[in-house]
Amino acid sequence: MRCLLSSAPVTDEPAQLPGLLVFGGGAMAQAIVRAALDRRVLSPLRITLCEPGAAKRELFDSWGLPPESTTADHAEACLRAAPGTPILLAVKPQSFLGAFPPGAGGAPIAALGDTLRPLLTDPDRPILSIMAGVRRSTIADRLNIRGRSVIRAMPNVAARVGLSMSALCAGEDADPDDLGAALLLFGSIGRTLLIEEELFDAFTALAGSGPAYLFLLAEAMTEAGARAGFSPEASDLIVRETLLGAASLLRADDRSAEALRESVTSRGGTTAAALGVLEEAGMVETVVRAILAARDRGREMGA
Repeated sequence: MRCLLSSAPVTDEPAQLPGLLVFGGGAMAQAIVRAALDRRVLSPLRITLCEPGAAKRELFDSWGLPPESTTADHAEACLRAAPGTPILLAVKPQSFLGAFPPGAGGAPIAALGDTLRPLLTDPDRPILSIMAGVRRSTIADRLNIRGRSVIRAMPNVAARVGLSMSALCAGEDADPDDLGAALLLFGSIGRTLLIEEELFDAFTALAGSGPAYLFLLAEAMTEAGARAGFSPEASDLIVRETLLGAASLLRADDRSAEALRESVTSRGGTTAAALGVLEEAGMVETVVRAILAARDRGREMGA
């Protein structure tokens, strides 16, 4: 089973990707494009954004994109992007697959997949998707393009600070240049891992949803600090810095998480007392069950 860890190097060379056509200007699209610009992976002059929200278009404009490169019109966006420009699908799965009424008295909004199908005349144009649960074959069928052109990616929220753990999946017949471009783009927001598609739901549960598990732990620790007598502000600071330090140590130290845990746990000490309560509550098994539940939900969404 193919697994390859990599990350894109910082470079002072001119932009390395020919351009990018982005559908959807939400937080993850913003993080990806901003990082690619900062690391000179993309030139702002070669980015086209299709996004209905005016405020989001204005944000991209402020990064140096020509005003005519941001639009709410799908056909206009496809015409403006140079032939062969990779497409980033950064919309919600339901927006791509289904049609929804915008409001009382309004006409239903067509599914993005149906809207784009007649506009994409190049069957080999690279398609990069960050839509959770939507398989490569589904994207190819909806857009009437070759499956070899579709690459799935799953970044996580840490992309906002350049520390995402992202998975990518491409077919065995994927164009090496397309895969290289995807690795470069997603490498700009952190580390990347090539995996097989059957592991995508598991990766989403582990890494895509993973930050939420840590945030929940931070909530609990902050509450405990407040109950122990710290002010909310002090408790918040203590927890943030403690988790940051522990995560940094976990990344920098070659020892396993288990070994690191044992190294700070003295027999009969305070840490042992705390871990005893967590073990009695079945914390490890509960976390495992939670992640497997997230994986199974991902499978249901993509069915």
